Amino acid sequence: MHSKWEDELAEKIREDLGINYELQAWQFEKEMSRFITTDLDKLFAKRTRLERDAYFADSATSIRKEIDRLDAQIPEYIEKAPEQSQERLIDRTSGGTGSLQLEAEGSPTPVLETSTFEQTVTSHPTSSYPYLHFSTNYDKVQRRVGNYHPITPADLRRLNQYAPSIQSTASWYLSEMADSKISFVYADHGEENVLQVTFQKDNFIHLSGIRPFEEGKGAANFLDDIANGQGHYDGMLISNAIKDKLQVLPMLRDILDPHSFVLDDLSSVEKLHNLNMGEAIKAKDEDFLLLFKDIGDEKIPASLMKLKGELATNVKSLDEKIILGVYRERDGHIEQLSINEEYVKDKGAEMLSVLKNKQFEEVSKEIEQTTLENTLNSPLLDSATFTQVLDTVYNLGVPADISKTPEEFHQAWNQYLDYAKQHNDKFDQIVAAAGEDHLLDTNSDFYKEWKQDHIYKENYHVRLQWAEERPDGPKLPFKETELISYQDFARELYKANQSFYPLHQEGLKQVTGGHPEAYISPTKIQFSIYAPDGELIQDGIRYDIGDEINPIAHKERLGTREMREYPELMKIDGAIFTPYHLERLTSELDISQFSYALEDTLYADQLLSQLPFGDLENSPIGFTDSSHDARLGFISFDGMDSVEAENLSAWFDKLGVKDSPMDQVALVEKWQKEIKGLSEKVEQTISTVRGEFEKSQEEEIKLEEHKQELKADADADGVSDEEELLQGTNPYDFRSKPGSKPEGEESLQADEVVLAAGSLAVADFIQNKNMAGLSRHLKEGIKEFLDSDKYKDYLTKMSQLNNYSNRNLRLILAQNPEARQVASFKQWKENFGRYVKKGEKALRIFKPMTKIKKDENNQPILDKNGKPETVTFFGLVPVFDVSQTEGKEMPKAAEVKEQLTDLDYANLYRALMAIAKENDVSVRFEEMENNKHGYYSVPENQIVLRSNEMNKAQIIKTFLHEMAHAELHHADNPQKENLTRSTAELQAESVAYVVSSYYGIDTSEYSFNYLSGWSANKETLADLEAQLDIVQQEAKSLMVRMDQALEQLRLSQEKQTKRSFEQKLEKFKDQSKQAVEEHKQELKADAQSKKEKGFSK
Repeated sequence: MHSKWEDELAEKIREDLGINYELQAWQFEKEMSRFITTDLDKLFAKRTRLERDAYFADSATSIRKEIDRLDAQIPEYIEKAPEQSQERLIDRTSGGTGSLQLEAEGSPTPVLETSTFEQTVTSHPTSSYPYLHFSTNYDKVQRRVGNYHPITPADLRRLNQYAPSIQSTASWYLSEMADSKISFVYADHGEENVLQVTFQKDNFIHLSGIRPFEEGKGAANFLDDIANGQGHYDGMLISNAIKDKLQVLPMLRDILDPHSFVLDDLSSVEKLHNLNMGEAIKAKDEDFLLLFKDIGDEKIPASLMKLKGELATNVKSLDEKIILGVYRERDGHIEQLSINEEYVKDKGAEMLSVLKNKQFEEVSKEIEQTTLENTLNSPLLDSATFTQVLDTVYNLGVPADISKTPEEFHQAWNQYLDYAKQHNDKFDQIVAAAGEDHLLDTNSDFYKEWKQDHIYKENYHVRLQWAEERPDGPKLPFKETELISYQDFARELYKANQSFYPLHQEGLKQVTGGHPEAYISPTKIQFSIYAPDGELIQDGIRYDIGDEINPIAHKERLGTREMREYPELMKIDGAIFTPYHLERLTSELDISQFSYALEDTLYADQLLSQLPFGDLENSPIGFTDSSHDARLGFISFDGMDSVEAENLSAWFDKLGVKDSPMDQVALVEKWQKEIKGLSEKVEQTISTVRGEFEKSQEEEIKLEEHKQELKADADADGVSDEEELLQGTNPYDFRSKPGSKPEGEESLQADEVVLAAGSLAVADFIQNKNMAGLSRHLKEGIKEFLDSDKYKDYLTKMSQLNNYSNRNLRLILAQNPEARQVASFKQWKENFGRYVKKGEKALRIFKPMTKIKKDENNQPILDKNGKPETVTFFGLVPVFDVSQTEGKEMPKAAEVKEQLTDLDYANLYRALMAIAKENDVSVRFEEMENNKHGYYSVPENQIVLRSNEMNKAQIIKTFLHEMAHAELHHADNPQKENLTRSTAELQAESVAYVVSSYYGIDTSEYSFNYLSGWSANKETLADLEAQLDIVQQEAKSLMVRMDQALEQLRLSQEKQTKRSFEQKLEKFKDQSKQAVEEHKQELKADAQSKKEKGFSK
């Protein structure tokens, strides 16, 4: 039912937009909200969004449960409201009985079937690849944001890996949450309570951890940009915890799940309490929190946080309040989003009524009023009066007779005596109790004095001696005249250092790059540390905020007297420093940059035999002989893109330095040096082996090429091409004999006659504006593609004219089979400086057009808003081929290479690997038998390629074939039940052919002969046309993304080559300079010698 609903809606969207090509997933999701008119539509739309998010979510458990719940709910709803189902669920003809099985899809020659094609999707989006792509100018962002840093290229790569889920979540937030108030009704110890949160458009950016900056735009504008796929900004800041935020962002919608929990008291969790967070929503099956804070009279979403480590443990101890129902108020309308049916038996009617009638607000006002009346009817004890009593006790003690104190203090004294009884006369506990009861004036001189004395006597503490003040630098919230507890001081210091460190490092890079004005100096401070009761531990400690990688406890900072003499202080310092410390060290051990691409298989084998394996065995990063793939010449460090904090902590524990930050820093510095040393060894080995290999292979390659030329026999008639050319025969035609007439002339003329007749028919339809006849003629022409050679010819043209839809491509070729590049009259003139030759007849293509609806009196028909109604239809517009134009010379396009180099194949492989990584598809090699070249495993979302007896061209073609499977036939494809194996294979093989042809890979081995065995009936031709639409879109998408990846590789390799050339040039200059100096010295010595012998004056 859901698939039929999507099919129908996709058709309506295409009609509304006036397009005839398949919708992408992002287009469908973007446009569908305009067509949601019934409650049933809302259920189906919700399921569509959930299916897409399940694909991208880090953990999709709760999303899958919600999909299952919807699948059960939809039939029940249809049974109760059949009129809505009849309105939307229009049955569409489908002859499909097969399905794409959840098993590995092979990639040799497609399965031969003589039956007709099964009906497949013709109106539903099949692509799941991301549309949003982030990019930036890396402009300096003047505004500083705590816990954010300027985006780096590594950050940008990570963002684009998560771009699909970011866009999907942004679209969901925009349609479901923005500009609304969400009420969470929950059970609170036998009573019903309500948590109301206001969600504005500008809240989303903060939750995502992404802070774009562009003049004239605010946070709300950025939400619209991201939802609509616009990701380029002048500058960007990124949260220091961006990885965690991106992993939990797709789960944000779980907050509307009635099986989540409300946490309405976070005071016992220190981290959350310090962040001033009041309440939170915790998903049932996911490890994340959405935290709220008070802004004025409203609560807003303030942070999206992943639960892990100590925080996860502490949150588990909180009292989880069961959500009974979730409601949304928007534009004055309140609606029920979900209810917890396990506890709510009236389907939420009572709660909805209470919210609509604002009875919750009335109860709250009654409670406030009752509290106020009770307060007015009882003696009022204020904090100022009670604080004076505390001051008296602290300095003078408790009076022997309270009755002799001033009468206005009697109530305060009685309260003090109650506290003293409860807390056994422990003054510090009495002060704390007064603070909890709001009877403590924290601005009073007493409180400040007592707090300073308490810190002095009870805590390790710090006195700040001086601190620099810089406009862009961090500022600690302490005064030089006060004592600060060590915990408070260290926490603020490490937090400031962690936030400012990336800004300072970026400034250093700018200076190195020739921009000294961008330098941001660290903020220097000096302080002393004391033990409880004031014993001086160390005086004059200096710390440069933004430039430090060590804790205060590092012995090099403390001179002769170390903090090791104070184990309790070491423990305090370690507990505060470790989280910041581990986060810093893990970022320092980013190993993704240490990868090396090789250009030749033999070259790779030679290199791998000389690499220094095992150098990093005793570290979190391994480099072993299993960490390479010699088939395509690629090696890399074994392991992950980065080292996780938990992994690093485990290694510290394993090596016995868990509680020693100094040793940890030393270890990481050691590992970093080893990584650098290993990298240098690898680079040196590469350079050496490359030189040896190129020298030894050059002559051998030339010799082999000459042998191949002599042996070449293109038509396999036993006579070499060279010999046939000498005889005057055609080396490409086995029928060609000396003195014979070239074969094929008559058949070629016959083909030209048929082609001319077809072109006349098309011209006739165009001249008579017979759109229906033209469409029928093009559909009838599909039957030509049941011939394998003609199908391949068409796919080749598709690779060349890849900017046009399947239907327009067939129309262009029906008018001019030799068309190479097509554009409108205006485009030729303005974009290329060329003009259509006089007398040239235009080609025609389909284009959507819009006109105003009119009534029988030829007057515009107006809609309810008084605006003219419009209708979209397809008309024909003129275009011209490049052969019909003259003028400015055309820019030379990159020619398709007749012979690809090893580097070309390696780069194509890297481009495909980059796309696989974006799609979360894993890739591996294994040995296979028979003709099997590879397969795509649907359950594992994995591409497996054959490792034995495969040349590079076969690897790339197989990779393309399986990539098409992965993008078109994955587990979340809603049309998988309607796809037969043969249909799936035809799509994948055709995509591989088009892309291979586009990049100049030999396609002669491809065969589609099985098409001739299929009947040419109406259903088959319709299906084949639908397959061509899918093939054209997927092939174009792959080519665009591969071109982008190849361009990045080209720039990177050019930069590397340039750097190598510059280094060699500098070395040559130095050698030349030295040689000149040596020659001068020789001349000078020779002249001196001649002079001594009397040969010169």
